[in-house]
Amino acid sequence: MAHHDHPVTRAMVEVRQKLADVAEVPLWSMGADQATSTLEEILAVEAQLAELKTRTLTHLEALEVPQQSGATSTGNWLAVHTNLTRATAFRTVRVAAGLGRYEQVREAMAQGRVHTEQVEVIIRALDDLPDDLDPKLVEEAEGHLITEAGRFDAVGLKKLGRRLLEVVDQDAA
Repeated sequence: MAHHDHPVTRAMVEVRQKLADVAEVPLWSMGADQATSTLEEILAVEAQLAELKTRTLTHLEALEVPQQSGATSTGNWLAVHTNLTRATAFRTVRVAAGLGRYEQVREAMAQGRVHTEQVEVIIRALDDLPDDLDPKLVEEAEGHLITEAGRFDAVGLKKLGRRLLEVVDQDAA
């Protein structure tokens, strides 16, 4: 029997029910503006769900669920437990770890302002900054990339990320 007493679990059950309610609703009466707006909302919800998924995965790691099940890693546990490919499972684990390091990115994703592809690129760019860089500059870089995510897709962000150090610390570059 499923446990639904936690607010997050209840919210997920409600989301699934709401989606089931509209699964067969025809879209023919939706105009272009409303369809565009709906698509934007769907993308934001996908980002929010992805953030919640990674946060839940981090919590499962803290509870040592993967280790207790005998899995050799969280990625392997996730792949076996969910039937995700190992590549997808390990990518999810990497994103979860990155969101644990970069709170602004996690918050932006939780608000639906950045998509998973963008988050992966932002995390990689931030991880590539020098280890001895002033933490305030790392936060500035994080904020800069989140802002730019409103204008650029993952490919564009990757290009910006390569020059990130020049943006936040011209002397170090």
